[in-house]
Amino acid sequence: MLKEIGFTNGAQDVAVGNIEPITIPAGTTGNMGNGKMNYSYTEMGRPLKAWKVSSGSCAVAFMRACGNAFYGAEKSTAFTGNKPRCENMAVDINAEPKEITVSQPAEVVKKKVYVYYKRGCGCIDCGVSWSKEAYENGILSRPLLVKTEKETAPITYKVSANTSGTAVVCKGQTTKVTADLVVEKQGEYAGYNPDAVQKEYIEVSRHEYEQILREKNTLKDVLQRDAHEECNSCK
Repeated sequence: MLKEIGFTNGAQDVAVGNIEPITIPAGTTGNMGNGKMNYSYTEMGRPLKAWKVSSGSCAVAFMRACGNAFYGAEKSTAFTGNKPRCENMAVDINAEPKEITVSQPAEVVKKKVYVYYKRGCGCIDCGVSWSKEAYENGILSRPLLVKTEKETAPITYKVSANTSGTAVVCKGQTTKVTADLVVEKQGEYAGYNPDAVQKEYIEVSRHEYEQILREKNTLKDVLQRDAHEECNSCK
């Protein structure tokens, strides 16, 4: 104990000038030792006389009545049980980086569904599907947006930990080591890109098109239909 408070050779280095009689006031808190090398948090119920042994930088008191060791401490820094032996140990943390992908709250458009109809059955190719050229040539109607599918936009981070230094390691106690996490953004959705949105066009009759345009009551049936209308029903 004397070595731990600063006397290199223990009792051999203690001089008369290092010892003084003191009275520990009632209410003083700290760690009290006993003959079995156990310590417990103690609050003095009455003033007690003791011998204070000081190395200059650190001190411990020995109770006159029983010889138990005592040094002041708040409850948050006190301990109960066998006194741990602590050392400063070198610590090196180098965790393998890990990529984590999370979804952002914002949603992005993934797919758009349109319906259209042929303006008449007199077209050269009744099997033509919607295209901008056919629309401009008057063969097909303007596409009507009936459904938009969205999804959350993912973003990827690389998380790693790398630190070195020292930590106080005490026998019989859990050693807590903290390290700063390094978070690097790897990739994310760059924003709405119309060219990247998948588009689906469904051919309907003119009657259905106009009804969807007015009420959209037939939309569910149209989207679930297995086949498009034949050309002779597009009038």
